[in-house]
Amino acid sequence: MSVRQTLRQLVPPALTELLRRRRRGGEFATWEAACRASGETYDADLVNRFRVERAAMNGAPSSAEPGVLLLTALLLGKPDVRIVDFGGNTGDHAHAVLSRLPNAQYTVVENATLVTLARERFAPIRFASDIPAEFDIFFSSCTLQYLEDPRAILRRGFAGAAHACIFVRNAFGGSETIRVQSSYLYENGSGAVPAGFANGIVRYPHRTMIEREIVDIARDSGFELGARLYEPLTSWPGTDDVHGAQLVFLRRTALAV
Repeated sequence: MSVRQTLRQLVPPALTELLRRRRRGGEFATWEAACRASGETYDADLVNRFRVERAAMNGAPSSAEPGVLLLTALLLGKPDVRIVDFGGNTGDHAHAVLSRLPNAQYTVVENATLVTLARERFAPIRFASDIPAEFDIFFSSCTLQYLEDPRAILRRGFAGAAHACIFVRNAFGGSETIRVQSSYLYENGSGAVPAGFANGIVRYPHRTMIEREIVDIARDSGFELGARLYEPLTSWPGTDDVHGAQLVFLRRTALAV
């Protein structure tokens, strides 16, 4: 029997739940309450300036390896495939795609602060504050759980995608839970740290989502789940009731071809 299993038998369930909640940093009834407690959201000026300067200093991240997005883009067989990366930061995932598909149109949809800072610095990646009306692939990595209303974004992504929607690094639970996530500024991005930034704590609201609801929204929008891959979850530590998964949805018309 492991130490963890032994502790579960010895520690009363009520105390276990209390410790779990403390590790989470507290839970909140509404997104607005979490915003007030954190004092920031994920579009904070400091975090965005740091991300852009760090990415500009270090170039393409070494971790930008081919993954499910590139595989899906290659399988479509469209050299000029149109990809929308919602919450794509400075375009980390674009490098692997554009190295294999240089004629691809890769658009990162981000908050207005980051778009203003990044628009002229990371060509040929495009930056926009709004989701385009039409594209081939909708992609989002580790972003939905930082949104006040992820369902609205999901519906817009499915509505505009002609072929596929891909979601990776998600935080799924049996119910929706909202908390405040704390991390050090230097945990944003990779590589050398630009001058002028102190490694302070940054906080922003973070939520779990219900995986089944995403599948239902997809089906209502004309998509079916094509692949589901388990992945480790690090953004919600210390719990057993939250899991990560990569989800790949394909439009039914594409499946019929």
